[in-house]
Amino acid sequence: MLYAATATAAHTTSSAYYVPTYSHARLHGEISRCAACGFVFVSDRLPERDLERAYAEMADPGYLREAGVYRRAADWVLARLEPWRSAGARLLDIGCGTGFLLEQAREAGWDVRGIELSRWMVEQARQRLPGDVVRQGGYDSGHFREIAFDVVVAVDVIEHVPDPEAFVREIGSRLRPGGIACLVTPDIGSLVARALGEGWWYIQVPHLNYFDRSTLARLVGRLGLRVVRQASYPRFVTPEIVRNRLGYLPAPLRAPAGLLLALLLGAGRTARVDLGDQLMMLASKP
Repeated sequence: MLYAATATAAHTTSSAYYVPTYSHARLHGEISRCAACGFVFVSDRLPERDLERAYAEMADPGYLREAGVYRRAADWVLARLEPWRSAGARLLDIGCGTGFLLEQAREAGWDVRGIELSRWMVEQARQRLPGDVVRQGGYDSGHFREIAFDVVVAVDVIEHVPDPEAFVREIGSRLRPGGIACLVTPDIGSLVARALGEGWWYIQVPHLNYFDRSTLARLVGRLGLRVVRQASYPRFVTPEIVRNRLGYLPAPLRAPAGLLLALLLGAGRTARVDLGDQLMMLASKP
């Protein structure tokens, strides 16, 4: 099984290890699938230092306009983590963005911390969260290493990191024995992803890794975590998000899909949509 930095070198230099999946000049030179383990990855990625610099400098005011969507998604995640919440239970959100999940978790009784690369997002999060709850840096920074967490959450993060093996290993090192890792990522093995191919909306420039249920389970298992649950992860959408997504669908499907979603979404409303192309995995540390 090949993952992460060693896998990337092998995949990139030897055709015995990979077969091209998509060749999409508009997005990436090539997205490949490992012939041995099925892991799908970008083989022409930017240097890690350039990626980290880009994320640190990123600002996204539109993120704040979708606060209601992110809070509903946070509540959905936290409901699945409720069995592990007790008095004083500690939760770390890696890639916490502007802190919506941390805010909801704190209100639910969790003792929360967050790490985020984007300086702008850290500033936004600190306006709503007290003290030194959110710190700026990467997942491998020294922040909060003195704490053993009951839960570590990473929603839509592992697809962005250059070395997913190091990322999961880092999560495991931050958990107490019996603690839970919660990973959310697009599922390239889903029916929607396979039907849309390279037109799938999660084939995006920032995404470096494309997992399905089996490749993610093998990765966390190889690093000593035990899969507790896998489930489809829903999206909560607004009319603006829907209009953006419809452009990815084949032309004959856009009108009926738009009509269906218009019935679900009135002006300014949010709706839960589960197409099965996002997965959530809970994995415990022995």
